[in-house]
Amino acid sequence: MSVIRRFLPFLKPYLPLLVLIVILSAVLSAVSAASIAVIWPVMKVIFPQSNSTAPVQAPAGIGGAFSGVKDWCLNTMQTFIIHPTDKLISLRNLCFLVIGIFVVKNVVKYITYVLNTAVEERIMKDVRDTLFRKAINLSISFFNEKRAGDLISVVTNDVGTMNAAVTPMIGTVIREPMQALIMLVGLLAISPTLTLIAFSTSILSVVAVRFLTKYIKRYSQRIQNALAEITSRLQESFLNIRIIKGYAAERYEAARFEKETAWYVRSALKHSAMVNLMNPVNEIFAIVALSVVLFYGGFQVVEGSMKADELFTFLFLLFAIMQPVVATLSIPATIQRGLYAAERVFAVMDTMPTVVGGTRSATALRNELQLLNVGFSYRPAHPVIRDVTLTVKRGQTLALVGPSGGGKSTLMDLVIRLYDPLSGGIYLDGVDIREFTLESYHGQFGIVTQESILFNDSVRNNIAYGLDDISEEKIVEAARAANAIDFIERLPHGFDTPIGDRGVLLSGGQRQRLAIARALARDPQILLFDEATSALDTESEMLVQEAINKLLEDRTAIVIAHRLSTIKHAHMIAVVEEGAIVEYGTHEELLAAGSLYKRLYEVQFREDG
Repeated sequence: MSVIRRFLPFLKPYLPLLVLIVILSAVLSAVSAASIAVIWPVMKVIFPQSNSTAPVQAPAGIGGAFSGVKDWCLNTMQTFIIHPTDKLISLRNLCFLVIGIFVVKNVVKYITYVLNTAVEERIMKDVRDTLFRKAINLSISFFNEKRAGDLISVVTNDVGTMNAAVTPMIGTVIREPMQALIMLVGLLAISPTLTLIAFSTSILSVVAVRFLTKYIKRYSQRIQNALAEITSRLQESFLNIRIIKGYAAERYEAARFEKETAWYVRSALKHSAMVNLMNPVNEIFAIVALSVVLFYGGFQVVEGSMKADELFTFLFLLFAIMQPVVATLSIPATIQRGLYAAERVFAVMDTMPTVVGGTRSATALRNELQLLNVGFSYRPAHPVIRDVTLTVKRGQTLALVGPSGGGKSTLMDLVIRLYDPLSGGIYLDGVDIREFTLESYHGQFGIVTQESILFNDSVRNNIAYGLDDISEEKIVEAARAANAIDFIERLPHGFDTPIGDRGVLLSGGQRQRLAIARALARDPQILLFDEATSALDTESEMLVQEAINKLLEDRTAIVIAHRLSTIKHAHMIAVVEEGAIVEYGTHEELLAAGSLYKRLYEVQFREDG
């Protein structure tokens, strides 16, 4: 029930519509019951001899309590429907009544279904929007621990499953029990004894439902997990299609995907077997009850203790009540899969970010950015950064170099506050960066990574990404500064040219220059380059490096470089090894020291030669 309570806030904006749905469901229940009960006056008009039997006195107790209902129905029919002397008028009135009842029933049903769909789709949109907004505001560590496919499955499959199971239940929970209750009143009004006989099987139905619900919940969980695995496999395969093609692994990937879909089919079949077993079991019990009622009621008619039209009406009502009773008993099973999906949805919503913003707004860099005794680890007892102290002066460039896996990129992530250090602190003009709001602090940086991450959109929208009010002149200026204007103007539609998924329609050098233009368009206080040229060919690297060199003039920057020749003119160079700063100084100072930096430089010099 806690999951249902969590779902209620999403229903609140649509409370007027939900109230209208409840009212229409109640009307539909009454009209549906009336469409069955109308058989009584039909029997009276067509077979008047069925009324020759002397009136039967209702027994005391529950029958007496409902006898007034039967008397009211008889009086109403006698007054407004049945003509005392003309059977044709009575038959005509009955035909109009039947037509009127079914017209109202179907109009109300149509309106109810349309309103249900409107509420369902809007609630699903609200849940997805809230979930996505929550997810993208979580810390980067959350995404490191979760597969992207699992999160995609939660936002798409789980939200849809939850909504499809829970939202329609709002009408069902009102309509089906109310319809069953109205019909039950009719049954009791006709014959309490036959009603008790008929519903003696309800206990067996409840036992069957409780037994089957346990298995339905189990297979519901398996279905949602299987869907998540399928989505993850799809996402990984399409993102890594170049590797799959390059290694001729199509058959291998197809086999892995077929294994996941086979698991889903097995789970879905078992789930379907349990769900669809409910209706036959309940119906068998109901038919047994109907047969017993038919025999016992027929015996009463033969004995003269019950009227024939009452028995026929009772049988029609009993047959009609099966559907709402079965639907009511099946509600727990119907929502099981939705409840498990809801648990997965709310598990993401309940996740708290590990990096939380402060309340101050970060202002433009005036003096320096400082790392003071910073320590960090992704896992306990496995430190990645060890007691690092660094200072980046305004307008200067700090270069980070060193062996692969030494912690350079992690230092960059700490600077832009994707993670918080476990010890020490990072200060912007003397203020701990944890005091700043994340939005204002992140707005200080322009970032270019080794893998240029672009979106399946136009060149213009990629440069202006995240900026709502940027001018056309500033977009062009950023492209020109990034050495990208020439290739952009040669594209089929210039700045309006789509670049494909992750920029696949551009070359590596073009993508990187576009990423640089995007960073520049934000007019950042601090530029961060994380091995921005390492994945490029020589010609592209020259163009990108030329753009970087122009940008670094009089700008504050932190650069991770794999080619030491590109950072010779950095103001300060820090050599990072095993998470610690082992050397620090200018290019000339580090060469003169004759330690790790010199060895790295000489190795690269020989390789270039």
